[in-house]
Amino acid sequence: MKVTTEKENGTIRGQYSFQIDAAKKICIDVENPAYCGALLNGAVGSGKTIVLIHAINIIVAKNPNAKILFLAHAQKSLKQQTLDTFADPASPVKPNFTFGTLDELGRQVTVAIPQDFYGYDRKFNFEYAVVDECHQWLNSKSVAKNIIENFGIKKLILASGTISSFVKHNQTANGKKYAMTVIPGEEVQKRGLYSSLDLDLVKVQDLTNTPNLLRAVFEKAQANHDSIERPVVVCASCKQAAEAKAFLQSMKYNVALATSKNDPKNYEIEKFKIGERTALILVGRGLVGINIPMADLMIDLKCSNNVEVVLQYLARTLRQHPDGRKKSFIRVTTSKNWNQDVMLLHKVLSLNQEDIIQNFTGKNLKASCS
Repeated sequence: MKVTTEKENGTIRGQYSFQIDAAKKICIDVENPAYCGALLNGAVGSGKTIVLIHAINIIVAKNPNAKILFLAHAQKSLKQQTLDTFADPASPVKPNFTFGTLDELGRQVTVAIPQDFYGYDRKFNFEYAVVDECHQWLNSKSVAKNIIENFGIKKLILASGTISSFVKHNQTANGKKYAMTVIPGEEVQKRGLYSSLDLDLVKVQDLTNTPNLLRAVFEKAQANHDSIERPVVVCASCKQAAEAKAFLQSMKYNVALATSKNDPKNYEIEKFKIGERTALILVGRGLVGINIPMADLMIDLKCSNNVEVVLQYLARTLRQHPDGRKKSFIRVTTSKNWNQDVMLLHKVLSLNQEDIIQNFTGKNLKASCS
């Protein structure tokens, strides 16, 4: 299908025009004092950072003297990832603003993480705060009180793939609410930006023997003719991760092990991304901001029953594979949990629909399977 494009503000409209439209709405909402913030909920692959760059471009075009704090999630690697994205010459949208860190004065946009403010006793005159992965922020004193309230920042732009806390706020708060802009997974899928993905369950007797769990998963994947070149395993504990690593090594995989303690800067994940490692194990850490399109098999050994948690690591497999291959997501389960897990996966998939997302408070999600 041929995609019709048109120039707008130096960017190409067409396949990604939804990003420009979202940015425009955010910029209107953030200036409206009736709201406590403008919230962007973007599915994986929707380009939340690109939307935010569009929005900042609009703001500084109207007010070149605007001072904006871009608050990344509390990992130095994600702060650097943001700076790299701003500076990337291959980016589809170029920042029309100056940017830097707290130590670089006179920039229109300051990129920081909460820890950067420890020990700073001077005031900052930020008019706007852009908070990425903001679901981590809502109940965080280090952000809400020590930064936003302390610096008197009145205009908030928030971005997250997980917004149930904000929906709940809007449904229960007597005061100001968040203005929501949603880019659902169904929109991204409609534009052909997702890989074809198979979801499956593997029934085992119990969940205690890690080698047996992985053996069952790989037998299932091979029977389905699924690609297993670059598997990713999400584990529940470091002990399980060590057992999974030994199993994968026995299958001749070169394994990267990323835990919250041993890989805080994502070096192990980077080795997987560049091909130095052929398999990746994740344990004890969130998956926000992790972009691994080369992963072709996601194995869920963590078995969380939290819909948004499962969506976060299932979403890592949604991005288009470099060669366009089909991917798969396999979760282990037991006979006792089979029906529950079937329903869980249906609920996870339903969060790709805008009408579901807009009303999801974290506990009220219903799904039927036929």
